[in-house]
Amino acid sequence: MNIFSNYFFDGGFGLERETLRIDKNGRLAQTPHPFDDPHLQRDFCENQFEIITGVNDSVKNAIEELAEWDLTARKKLAESGEKLLSIQILHIFQTHRKSLLPISVWKYQNSIIANSLNRSTANP
Repeated sequence: MNIFSNYFFDGGFGLERETLRIDKNGRLAQTPHPFDDPHLQRDFCENQFEIITGVNDSVKNAIEELAEWDLTARKKLAESGEKLLSIQILHIFQTHRKSLLPISVWKYQNSIIANSLNRSTANP
């Protein structure tokens, strides 16, 4: 067995999953990002949704944590009639990018810098 094989299963494991929020009519949500949690974030637009796990001691535990955050998010979104899109199909919205993908609004200075960088690349 390769001396490096053990390292593939030893370490810290974390996952990130991105999707989009949609409203009760199946359209991209136009509401502000509803979460204030480091595990439930947004990226370059308000309706892009990310789940970010912590560091886990196994892939199995990382997947279980991802599932727990997913359930938490879906319950909260259901209160306002929103859902998470099962697949990310951003290319379909490309011609309407500016009107359907509102740029993220960030609270912190370092995030504002990152947002500005994302904004310049998100609207070619």
